[in-house]
Amino acid sequence: MVVAIAPGTATITATKGGSRTDIHVGTEHALLHCTTNARRAAADDPAGHPGHTGPMITCTGSVLMSGDPANRQDKIDLTTNWEFGMILVADIVVYEAHYAGRMANEGSIVVNLKSAFGTNPSLDGDGDLPTVDEMIFDPSNQVITDQTTGTKGFLVTYKLGDHPNNPFPLRQTNSKVPAPNFLHTARRDEGFIAYFVARERGSTVHHLARIGWHIIWHGTLGWTTPTAKPTVAMVTSRIDIGQPTTDAVDNTAFPKSAAIAKNPQRPTCNEQDGTAFDRGYGSGAREPVRVESTTRPGNLPSGFFPTP
Repeated sequence: MVVAIAPGTATITATKGGSRTDIHVGTEHALLHCTTNARRAAADDPAGHPGHTGPMITCTGSVLMSGDPANRQDKIDLTTNWEFGMILVADIVVYEAHYAGRMANEGSIVVNLKSAFGTNPSLDGDGDLPTVDEMIFDPSNQVITDQTTGTKGFLVTYKLGDHPNNPFPLRQTNSKVPAPNFLHTARRDEGFIAYFVARERGSTVHHLARIGWHIIWHGTLGWTTPTAKPTVAMVTSRIDIGQPTTDAVDNTAFPKSAAIAKNPQRPTCNEQDGTAFDRGYGSGAREPVRVESTTRPGNLPSGFFPTP
């Protein structure tokens, strides 16, 4: 019997449990994290990471593959000719940190990390892995179960976890004044789509199902002194999971994400994130990612700093 995808059997779900977005202030950073499996101690680390100990959201794709579980050759055909995986695409809407001096004449800084992303949306994968294939098709994430009742075959289940997070340094030096500037607004707004896929004989990729979610951090910080930890007020905290679909990959309101899913390539979101932080905070800092000013904006949070 030829092993094939059983029509109409593909599904995908995304679960976040009770997780929500939050901002934790440490001695060095404001850590944007999700409350499940967060590593808040990263906010006390000069490097600011790792900010998590595990996923905050898990996507689970499943599909029935036709075949006879009692037939050894069918099992061999399945494991030899088919691979299963998940393509995760990230789409940044807002990704920025705003700083200002304590005094009106001490200037301000805007670090707009999104502006450093040359490719957006982009593949969200582990940049430490040598190939895109290894980011998508990981046999350790899948389980194959013999289905011997009802419609016989092989039930393939594939899981992928994720935990978006990032640190924003609490203090920066404004070289145009010069003076210390302090973080007063932290924002990150990002959409994700997970595509459950199967690859046949190493070439033909079948997009089986997909699901999206949207995540937002928007917090303002209030300081009492330049050395004390500031407090955070969350303006917006959201994790919204969309409806799953098995429509054709091109039947979408997000054609740019679909294009990445059809042809996933580097640079990944994580790789670009490293470049963005260097251009915002590191030795490569420069406009338009980091913009320093000699003036302060007029819309500072009311509790930013007490009047000296």
